[in-house]
Amino acid sequence: MTRVLKGTGFLALLLLGSLLSSCSSEDTHEAIMKDHLALMEKAAAILEAVENKDSTAEAGKKLEQLSAQFEEIGKRSEAIGTLDKDSGTALQDKFKTRQEEVSTRMIKASSAAITKSGEMQKILQDLAKVMAHQRKQL
Repeated sequence: MTRVLKGTGFLALLLLGSLLSSCSSEDTHEAIMKDHLALMEKAAAILEAVENKDSTAEAGKKLEQLSAQFEEIGKRSEAIGTLDKDSGTALQDKFKTRQEEVSTRMIKASSAAITKSGEMQKILQDLAKVMAHQRKQL
């Protein structure tokens, strides 16, 4: 159980870190933040649907598709550049509650999915790698 919690904690930190950093010339930082949060909510819903080995395979396919979308957000974020400190703080404050809710949901869903199917841990590790790569782009 401790191993599961450590794995999901790592994933949550990566997701939260990329969320806080996420944010193109037509894009706005706010639009990118909204898109990132929406993807995290989709990921949580996919994880919440895991019941057994069969549903793990389906979830893996869906999470792989989301990984590509997370990578695209990273590219959009890189293209738009960073906000100044005050604007970044204001954006984080605006989305703080939603960020916390999504992060908590992801942690719970990840932990439950791993408990139901040990194979889910590998899938989540792969997603965490994509998120870590996205963070490097930001």
